[in-house]
Amino acid sequence: MAEMTIDEAMGRALAHYQAGQLLQAEQLCRLVLSSKPDHAEAVNLMGILAFLGGRSDVALQLFRRAVLLSPGRSEFQCNLGNALLARNQFEAAIDAYQKVLAVSPNLAAIHTNIGNAYFNLGQPDLAVAAHQNAIRIDPKLAEAHTNLGHIFSDQGKIDQAIESHRSALALKPDFPEVHWNLALCLLVQGDFEAGWSEFEWRRKCADHRDARPDFSQPMWDGSDLDGRTILLTSEQGLGDTLQFIRYAQLVKERGGEVVVECQPELIPLLAQLPSVSRWIGRGEPLPVFEVWHPLMSLPALFRTTLQTIPKQPTLRAPSDRVEKFSRLILENAGRMKIGIAWAGRAEHKNDRNRSLPFSALMPLLERSSAQFFSLQKGPAARQIGQFSSGLTWVDLTAELVDFADTAGLIAHLDLVICVDTAVAHLAGAMGKPVWLMLAFAPDWRWMLDRDDSPWYPSVRLFRQLRAGDWGGVVGRIKAELQAIAGPD
Repeated sequence: MAEMTIDEAMGRALAHYQAGQLLQAEQLCRLVLSSKPDHAEAVNLMGILAFLGGRSDVALQLFRRAVLLSPGRSEFQCNLGNALLARNQFEAAIDAYQKVLAVSPNLAAIHTNIGNAYFNLGQPDLAVAAHQNAIRIDPKLAEAHTNLGHIFSDQGKIDQAIESHRSALALKPDFPEVHWNLALCLLVQGDFEAGWSEFEWRRKCADHRDARPDFSQPMWDGSDLDGRTILLTSEQGLGDTLQFIRYAQLVKERGGEVVVECQPELIPLLAQLPSVSRWIGRGEPLPVFEVWHPLMSLPALFRTTLQTIPKQPTLRAPSDRVEKFSRLILENAGRMKIGIAWAGRAEHKNDRNRSLPFSALMPLLERSSAQFFSLQKGPAARQIGQFSSGLTWVDLTAELVDFADTAGLIAHLDLVICVDTAVAHLAGAMGKPVWLMLAFAPDWRWMLDRDDSPWYPSVRLFRQLRAGDWGGVVGRIKAELQAIAGPD
């Protein structure tokens, strides 16, 4: 610090930060704090740098310290609110933001951040009011419009959601996340022509980095391949790969060699597909290829409509996996064998809506006329232990190493009942009868106001009639089972 004062060092640190030179900014902040540990500006800027670096836990600690050092600085409270929001501490975030509004009530961005926190707390009315306050203060705040649209979509108000997202795009045409939100609304309505075009914007979204791998080879334009090798890349979840792998056959018909990079746990099952010459697990070295294309961008390339969705190639469990479960499943003459999965990945953004607690299935499972088999993996499977008595229940999930194993078990079942997770795609691709339990605001692929799926002919949809009403869904399924298998 001999060459410059603390104020000069802090000024340079801010200049580096504003220029995007984050490492230099951090070095100067550390220099300031080595001389003056309680320098609030330096602590706050260190928090910003930690937040930008994805270290929200560290940022949270630093912002809290900055607020303690300088309680009157509303920008420090704002940064604290942002870090709390990122850490899913929604009530605390609202409290921090309210302290900012107490000083500066007309900050539109703070109102819409509060709206996001309320939405995540399951209080949509307060969330809508907050976003509308933001729009009243600043009608040109695109984020407030699209956040409002997201709530409308969650409430099943798709037309209003589309209007809000389009308002956001009128203000900020190159906003990738808004195009993505709009795509989901258009696709759930069945407007594939407009929806697929918007769907491509996912490749520019921060949350979809796996949709834009850094290849020097060109992205395929759909022309004849003339013997060239094309690499198809998977993204997002296991169910997405199972759903879109059907397009590999259309690619193969363009005259090339098809290589697919996908989740390793799917390969033992998908390897049977004749359209693919080679399978590569994610993270493995890639072979030589001339062109590439994201698997989930193929519907746009092939201009898929509801009438031209490619037929799903029927997946069959490998014979050794079928035999594996033949030895493990007790034959129950006269009883239906039903597989159950009630939860998806907890990390999924919409998991709080699409998954249900095991306890909600009890009216269905307390039957003697059917044998139920767990298809549930992950933390949700532990819920079974609370209801160990009184159930005709078999749990063989310890034997499910990969999806070929899951297919081997499903091959023995008469019916699969599940929520919107990869199991639904797997059973649907196998042609197995699937009764899919859907949230009131479903994922785009299941569309609206129909009880069948154009993607999987064997899937039947049981929708919530109002948000959160899993009891109604389970009740309708129970009635259907009674009609098929007889009373308990």
